[in-house]
Amino acid sequence: MVVRLTLVVLLLTVMIGSGIVTAASLLRRSTVTANYTAQKILRDGYQYEQHHVTTSDGYILTMFRIPGSPTTPHHAGKHVAFLQHGLLGSSADFVISGPGRALGYMLVDAGYDVWLGNARGNIYSRRHISLNPDAAKTKFWDFSWHEIGHFDLPAMIDYVLQHTGQQSLQYAGHSQGTTSFFVMAATRPDYNKKIRSMHALAPVAFMSNLHSPFVRALSPLVDELEWLFGILGVHEFLPSTEMMVLGGKRLCHDRSELQELCANALFLIGGFNSAQLNRTMLPELLKTVPAGASVRQLIHYAQEFNSGHFRQYDHGSKGNKKRYGAKHPPDYPLQLVSAPVALHYSDNDWMAGVKDVHKLHAKLPNSIGQYRVPDPRWNHLDFVWGIDANKLVYNRPVQSVPDFCQNMVLSSGSGWAILALVSALSLTQAFSIRDVIAFREGHGPQPTDISKLTAEIIVNDGYLVEEHQVTTADGYILTMFRIPGGPGNPPRAGKHVAFVQHGLLCSSADWVVSGPGKALAYMLVDAGYDVWLGNARGNTNSRRHIFHDPDARNTDFWDFSWHEIGYFDLPAMIDYALQYTGQTSLQYAGHSQGTTSFFIMTSLRPEYNQRIRSMHALAPVAFMSNLRSPFVRAFAPFVDSIDWIMRMLGVNEFLPSSEMMTLGGQMLCRDEARFQEVCANVLFLIGGFNSPQLNRTMLPAILANTPAGASVNQLVHYAQGYNSGRFRQFDFGLTLNLIRYGSIRPPDYPLERITAPVALHYGDNDWLAAVSDVRELHGRLRNSIGLFRVSDPNWNHLDFTWGIDADTLLYRRVISFMDRYN
Repeated sequence: MVVRLTLVVLLLTVMIGSGIVTAASLLRRSTVTANYTAQKILRDGYQYEQHHVTTSDGYILTMFRIPGSPTTPHHAGKHVAFLQHGLLGSSADFVISGPGRALGYMLVDAGYDVWLGNARGNIYSRRHISLNPDAAKTKFWDFSWHEIGHFDLPAMIDYVLQHTGQQSLQYAGHSQGTTSFFVMAATRPDYNKKIRSMHALAPVAFMSNLHSPFVRALSPLVDELEWLFGILGVHEFLPSTEMMVLGGKRLCHDRSELQELCANALFLIGGFNSAQLNRTMLPELLKTVPAGASVRQLIHYAQEFNSGHFRQYDHGSKGNKKRYGAKHPPDYPLQLVSAPVALHYSDNDWMAGVKDVHKLHAKLPNSIGQYRVPDPRWNHLDFVWGIDANKLVYNRPVQSVPDFCQNMVLSSGSGWAILALVSALSLTQAFSIRDVIAFREGHGPQPTDISKLTAEIIVNDGYLVEEHQVTTADGYILTMFRIPGGPGNPPRAGKHVAFVQHGLLCSSADWVVSGPGKALAYMLVDAGYDVWLGNARGNTNSRRHIFHDPDARNTDFWDFSWHEIGYFDLPAMIDYALQYTGQTSLQYAGHSQGTTSFFIMTSLRPEYNQRIRSMHALAPVAFMSNLRSPFVRAFAPFVDSIDWIMRMLGVNEFLPSSEMMTLGGQMLCRDEARFQEVCANVLFLIGGFNSPQLNRTMLPAILANTPAGASVNQLVHYAQGYNSGRFRQFDFGLTLNLIRYGSIRPPDYPLERITAPVALHYGDNDWLAAVSDVRELHGRLRNSIGLFRVSDPNWNHLDFTWGIDADTLLYRRVISFMDRYN
């Protein structure tokens, strides 16, 4: 339950950052999108009209009509083409690519009278005759795509036909625009006769075989999410906001080093197809997507994935009996869909799985056929934005249908990079939940080849290992692993001691997972050191306390940040290692948070400086003003709200190690898995892109041990550092700061008290330890050995522990320095 609730709150965190909970001025609703479609059509030289229709249940919808262009002027009697967007999309999707490329324009050029629909709840259709979408308690958002199909499409189609004097029209929809069509044609079969032909781009009805990590991660948590959103009064999902527009403009333009991050955000949602994404168009796309939707639209899709059925909204057993007279919702009667339907699909569509499209085809009594896009990498979003969509989809004829309305697609929506990042982070944890449940219930095979924890890794690699426990002054029981010798270096008294400390969400396993000759711990042992691997409080190996239970509902176990790790944990572990070995000082190497905690220890407890021969800071993190990590940058502005929400929900543990993560890593990230590149991109999105340095074969082993768990306060403390631009103690708020520190703001750490020799090892492409921030730290240290750049210009934050060439580019230099200071 802790894992599941953590995912729920993590998703909620991102939703706050992306615009679901609009609590800050940056999140005010975008005025750009509200006018975008009309402005775009006029700029591109086409004729334009705006129309409004009211549904039978009171929603006021906006449609845009393109009756003609300079080359194809408007005249009476034109055939009508109606285009309907997907989830979180809008009418803008069909014109954004511009003349000659966008489906809306191509249809006008081919002689059609083109109408662009907008479903209830998106930026163009946020009105109702009596309900206010922005009210705190409103029923405006009590709908899913069922109501869009049952009310919106009929209302818009009737209006269009009446206005044009036509009896029927061509229909093209993308993603949810296909789902809602099947709802309409199945529940209101009289509308089938008003459809000349329907062209389903990336059709979504059955969903058992979709590959989208976001939906697969969300689906097992759908009941908790619906409950949580209801409690918080959150009913709108990803509305268009100025933050999204500005984020696209500032982060995704051609000169931005984060442009590839924006591209990967889209790929993680719809499938990877780098060649078909016009990156120059990314800022324009993020002006219009996401355009807003109800939470129920997303939940309804998650229900479909869970059930394997194409059926109405599940209101729970009691709600279903009251509404439908049965325990389960009824399936949509697809046998009533008599309109001619062409299904346009692709091999690499992560939202509309090929098997699900085949199943839908078999259920339709009048399917024109299934039409595969010839590009094997064509993904879900390429149907609307693909560079070659005009050639591969829109211009492709279907011989059996006269007056063909060509083809069309829309985005199933995405937020921006942060939502995709959290989807990816959730992927390996939630993707395999079904498989684990099936195995435990005796319905599936037992997953094999799960990587071992630290001690087992060391033993399997032929090195000696000892396990030691030490209790901190505030009662945490920590585990350390000692490697006193190896195949070529047996244990002996008097060896120099090397102590190695992991980073945030990591563990001692990081220093051995790369194997002999590659991992820092083994290289130190081979160089003659007595190696000790620390584990901070709260991670997989140190989840014990003399009286606090980490799994209890209301526990004080998690009331710590990395301040306590530096103030209590490191001194306890260092004292134990020195006392046990009879040494008076040791060599220290730390990565990321393992450097942060060291600077706390030696500045607040300066007597420990004399116990350090030399300290080697790998990707040092203290000052953080210039970091580029999209996750921290999105999280930081809302840190106070998120901290409050976490506490209200009783969630204090952040991304604990779980069986799901281990199994997910094995199933999804192994060499044979089609999702391996997703796993790689998850890591790149966190620490920076450096594809050649990631050993993808090692991904299952990495995800068997990472994330290893941490407290929410550790992440909050880093976000506070980014906001303040200072390296200082935890900010408890004005009142508690006065009580705890005697001032309204927390005190800075006195770095001038650090006298231990410190070497700062950094990388140019480190998104968490920026070069300028490392240089500021260097300027504050009295006894800095120096700044040492890793020669690879793409070296990122995680390469310091897992990089393929870390042994030659980094570790040999570290060991050489250690030897000098013995």
